[in-house]
Amino acid sequence: PSLGVYLGAPLYVVKDESGVEKRAASRLARIVLSETVFLIWKLRCERVIAWADQPGKVHSQDGILSAWYATLDRRLWLDQQRALRKVGRRKLLPIATVNGTWEAVIDDATDVNSDWIRRVGVLVGRRR
Repeated sequence: PSLGVYLGAPLYVVKDESGVEKRAASRLARIVLSETVFLIWKLRCERVIAWADQPGKVHSQDGILSAWYATLDRRLWLDQQRALRKVGRRKLLPIATVNGTWEAVIDDATDVNSDWIRRVGVLVGRRR
């Protein structure tokens, strides 16, 4: 993706063949884009500032991938917490929204009826 896509991540929309927005896919894409850009910035700052006295040092691909999965796991955990908390009679984030956003990319969501939102430790899967 281009710099414009990253900067416009909060406005990113995924559409189906007929041009209708796919809300869950759009939300997931916005989360992945914005969290990825932030991670890139953090890793660059670490390399340039924290490792200034070691000019040849760079992040390993495994380290970058692990940091990326940890970032998405942390975001998934945040959505889980928001779906389980109430303000008055309403949830901070509807469970259906969290299900729709994450069920395609988490390890334990293969059963649509599973109650993975209430289980701690559900990790973003590494499907390839």
